[in-house]
Amino acid sequence: MGSVCRSSAIGAAVGRLEVVLVLAKLLAMQVNMHDAKTKLSELVAAAERGEKVIIARNGAPAVRLVAVTAEHAPVRLGVLAGEIELGPNFDEPLTEFEPYSA
Repeated sequence: MGSVCRSSAIGAAVGRLEVVLVLAKLLAMQVNMHDAKTKLSELVAAAERGEKVIIARNGAPAVRLVAVTAEHAPVRLGVLAGEIELGPNFDEPLTEFEPYSA
């Protein structure tokens, strides 16, 4: 019976550890300025994953690092390829503008 108690105690400890890890992810990661300088790429990656990253100066929160989201969809080039046809004289001067081009 002793091994059953140990197994359930270990299982409970692992369960608590998982809860602690989940809570740690929910809370903001706070790093000091020096660590932020040396681990900037890691902090940016964490912010891009949606983690909350706080950079502190002398232990006091100074700034929050957040990922930038696109404000609009990127432009797709060539969407109308083959849909628009231009006549052979599309670039010839218009007769309406002849008085201005003299």
